[in-house]
Amino acid sequence: MDNPANYFKTYRLELGFSNQSDAKFFLAAKDITPDIDYAYITLLNERLIKILKNLNKILVGDLKNNDLKLFSEKYITRPYEILKNNDIISKLNNQGRRPEQVLFSWLRGFALVELFKPIFAKLFSIDVALMVNIGDDDLKNIDTFKRTPTADLQIQKNGEIINIEVQTGFQGINDIKEHKVREAKRVSQNNGIKTICIHRDLCINMNNHQNAIFHQLDNFIKHSHSFAMTIFHKITKSAKLVILLIIPTYAKVSHIDIFNGQVAFIRLDSIKDNDINFVTRQQMEGQSVFSIDQNYFKWRLLDALPSLKELGVGL
Repeated sequence: MDNPANYFKTYRLELGFSNQSDAKFFLAAKDITPDIDYAYITLLNERLIKILKNLNKILVGDLKNNDLKLFSEKYITRPYEILKNNDIISKLNNQGRRPEQVLFSWLRGFALVELFKPIFAKLFSIDVALMVNIGDDDLKNIDTFKRTPTADLQIQKNGEIINIEVQTGFQGINDIKEHKVREAKRVSQNNGIKTICIHRDLCINMNNHQNAIFHQLDNFIKHSHSFAMTIFHKITKSAKLVILLIIPTYAKVSHIDIFNGQVAFIRLDSIKDNDINFVTRQQMEGQSVFSIDQNYFKWRLLDALPSLKELGVGL
């Protein structure tokens, strides 16, 4: 009998394929891609606005956003138009999910970060305008629209430079990616930089909405303020402080119900390498993550914003 490999090759040649890759591509119909459903995106964006409105309602006093219409235009409509005009949407992909769903998940995470940015500015007692975007992501370039270990935001407080990295997840499981913890420990050992994780757990039930899960691709548009450029050159190794903000939300089939809003504050650089809270999550593409214990959650979103001193994070 002939070598099976030779027969397989002859068979595929008869079908019109000179190599295995072309045959697999054709048989899986991977060369056929659907057009972007912009009507679907419109509905998703409308749902996102509703999510923000319901979330904004439960915030205490002056923590609320007073102009959600303007906010939505700036942090939903505008970034969506930038991505659309630069042909980024069709290239979005995460474990086979539709680009529309990936876009929605990113916009959802990004908008939540921006909604809470003034709250964290209040926590640090600084002007929100001084929270400078310094991340790597660029909405106009798919090659830089990615996850990196570098910080996204930068502020100055008490003569110190504070770098803030914002990462968003939507799986309803309170985790920190292990590589973020490892990076924090490396920076601490090499440069004496402390790393604090501020983790918001916002459990949201949404009526008739698919649970679209995707890791936020961090930043909106990079800003090169003279303030940031000036203080950057004055940074010393001992004067830097890195803060990791992780804001997970969870979508289930039900109704809008913020039933588990809470915030955790964690010193990442103090986590031991063999900590029992390191686990592997299939929902996180099989990555090793640090599972956040309930004891880390020190602020309930229905309560007033605590002070940094009350958080006990050493700032």
